[in-house]
Amino acid sequence: MATLNVAGLSLTLEPTPAGPLLSTDDIEVEPIAWVVDSIVTCVSEQRFAHLVDHLERGEEIFTQGWSISRPDDPLEDYTEAKENWQKLTNSEPGEDSYVVSTSFLRKQIIVPRKALLEIIYALKTLRQQGTSIDSPQESVDRKSPHNQNNQELTDNHLGKELELDNVPVDDDFLRQMEERAVVLAALEQGEQTLETAATASAKRRFLLIELDDAGLLNESRFEELHQLLVQLQLPMLIAYHQAAMELHAYFRSPQRKRYLPDAEPESILHGSISLDWFRLQVPTPEPYHPYDWLGWCESIFVEKNNLTGGAGDVYIHQGKLRCWLHWRKDDGVTPMLLSAVRL
Repeated sequence: MATLNVAGLSLTLEPTPAGPLLSTDDIEVEPIAWVVDSIVTCVSEQRFAHLVDHLERGEEIFTQGWSISRPDDPLEDYTEAKENWQKLTNSEPGEDSYVVSTSFLRKQIIVPRKALLEIIYALKTLRQQGTSIDSPQESVDRKSPHNQNNQELTDNHLGKELELDNVPVDDDFLRQMEERAVVLAALEQGEQTLETAATASAKRRFLLIELDDAGLLNESRFEELHQLLVQLQLPMLIAYHQAAMELHAYFRSPQRKRYLPDAEPESILHGSISLDWFRLQVPTPEPYHPYDWLGWCESIFVEKNNLTGGAGDVYIHQGKLRCWLHWRKDDGVTPMLLSAVRL
């Protein structure tokens, strides 16, 4: 199996049509793999340059799915995160380091800033198939946040979240997302074990965050992005995109107001309805309108506040109506209504 040997690490590579990525199967380096893969496959070269520039300046980065932050919170204990790097390299991370973490993994790793940039540049170089990029050593040394003469770095620790909503979406990024969506679908349709369920859950969370980053969960660019997805022939992304638009329409519908008078439109990523309700086209029993049926199911589901685990079922019996409500925590936190089966 191919590996990337850089910064004192031996990182397993996973081949993809667009070039290698770091394998997320190695739990010892899993946070590093998720974050670095996300950076090198981001929506455009403009955004990649923006992200790397933040790191070269010693700044923090916070996104919905992952973060690269300084270990300077007095309320946090970074002992385990520091030890995770020591176990990998037999060396201390040093003062100029970041906490690399995701929103869906408990594990965190404190990584030297220089090492993190070396990994990013090395993987980017492989994916560019030899395209020349600046030496990470020169880049890191030139902009070290511990250089007292560097006046550009006075606001490095503000940790502002990047505002890049208007960045054009790169075709290769969309193709890579399509591939990840296909892999996720295969996991969901295959034999279900605790291991495959955990893997699918992590991949689902990351895919949804990428869909949001690319604007596919937002209504504002629907026509533009829909035409692009059709042109590129990406059926999985088309299904996710259309499901998001349908979910937005449902959130505003009078049928939903009928069952939930005080309800407001919700976040696609963290709302009470899974995107898969519309993507997988949950059937509507007669004689209900699809939004009426979902509105009734949601009004029952939101009253269930004792749901534990990552997924489950709720049995409902009201009058002559009996059904099973299936739910899942797509974001790893919020129980979301996935489907309903009338008995």
